[in-house]
Amino acid sequence: MKRLTERVYGILTAASFINAYVVLQADAGITLVDTGMNAAFAQTITHSLAQIGKTLADVRHIFITHCHYDHIGGLAAVQAQTNAVTYAHAADAPVIRGEMPAPMPPLESLTGINRFIRTRYQPVKTAPARVDVLVEDGQALPEIAADARVMFLGGHSLGQCGLWLADEQTLIGGDVLINTPFGLRMPIRVFSPDWQMAQASARRVNELGIKTLCLGHGAPLVGNAGEAVARFIRRLG
Repeated sequence: MKRLTERVYGILTAASFINAYVVLQADAGITLVDTGMNAAFAQTITHSLAQIGKTLADVRHIFITHCHYDHIGGLAAVQAQTNAVTYAHAADAPVIRGEMPAPMPPLESLTGINRFIRTRYQPVKTAPARVDVLVEDGQALPEIAADARVMFLGGHSLGQCGLWLADEQTLIGGDVLINTPFGLRMPIRVFSPDWQMAQASARRVNELGIKTLCLGHGAPLVGNAGEAVARFIRRLG
């Protein structure tokens, strides 16, 4: 567990390959953002919370950024150990509940390696989990934090959302971007059903005046995130 801001901690796996986050708010308890790729990740979360003297039973809210298996794979296992309220966008809720696979882009929209992967990819099944609250863009979540709002960042999934903490200019943004050893990049094309929307979401992040960007993959950007995002958007065009 790594403290990133006054309230936000990162549950960062080796090389930050898959990340989850914790928002610790004294009057609102713990909010867990995303739950890793499988039930075993619940143990990772448990060990991480223990470092700050907490347990899964202390988690009051679970905010799911999007419905891909590496973000919801541990959700059912976590829900089994806590009474936390789970939040997600309506477009992603059927996937989380196990009613349908995560949408992928049409084959004809892909080329090269993305087309090759699309023809052979078999969806990863996750244990069905519940969604208690459907969220939408701009929705205030005072039960999580007084300054917490939902930011729609769709494209990589049709309902991807970030958790925006305005007072400290921190965005927990799922896979709106990924942070690689070579800098920020767009999410993986073959798993992004609406590429134009994904690009628009990346540009939206650039408009925030952001300080800290917490992503699902890659090291969080703390303090200088706005500059890094602006450089990337200039390259994106």
